[in-house]
Amino acid sequence: MAATQSMPEALMDRAMTLALLLPPAGREEPRVSPPERREDEIERGLPEEYEAVGFKLRDKVIMPAVRSGAGFGRVTAMDTVRLIPHYKYAPRFELLTVMARGFRACRRAFRRTAYYRDQSRRHGAWAAALKVARYYRLLESARREGLKMDVLTRRNLPVVFCARDIVFRLDGTHRCSVARFLGHDRLPIVAVTPRDVLALPGLPPDVADFVKSLAPPDPDVFAAG
Repeated sequence: MAATQSMPEALMDRAMTLALLLPPAGREEPRVSPPERREDEIERGLPEEYEAVGFKLRDKVIMPAVRSGAGFGRVTAMDTVRLIPHYKYAPRFELLTVMARGFRACRRAFRRTAYYRDQSRRHGAWAAALKVARYYRLLESARREGLKMDVLTRRNLPVVFCARDIVFRLDGTHRCSVARFLGHDRLPIVAVTPRDVLALPGLPPDVADFVKSLAPPDPDVFAAG
């Protein structure tokens, strides 16, 4: 779904990453408390026992079909609290709050955020700082120019697998968190159902068996929007 980065964008990411890794001297920014979970917030993701086949479904089946440009899935809308539930949003809210204060504040505080610590532990300091740099650029772009989501071309739309009580976001975590942070209640998405997946040729047997075990998606998943 995402376009290949242009050379100026890649250079800007590299420059921002280097700047992040060389913080200014002086007092660090204070820690940010995560938001409270909303009472109406339902956190429905992929059951743990399905994670391995679920990520195979995402990487080997659904996302290639979505990116093929053949109109796989359908465009609808979903509440941002379902797209980026609290357990995913809380560590990103902490970082987004720091970034919203400006790049200097971000340089002083981003290392102390749960998001950076997790990314650094998994991918290393450079890769984690690069993610923060790109996240910062996305937030600033969204604040100035909007989210740049196009329902006609499906450009930058989050992709969500919807089945039974599962709402499994496959793509667009950063964009969804930025949208929620900026106060967007609903976003356009590409929704993919078991029926869509089972219509694809050449499904791996374990993926096909997993998808067949799922009931149709809840009707309220596809509320008009």
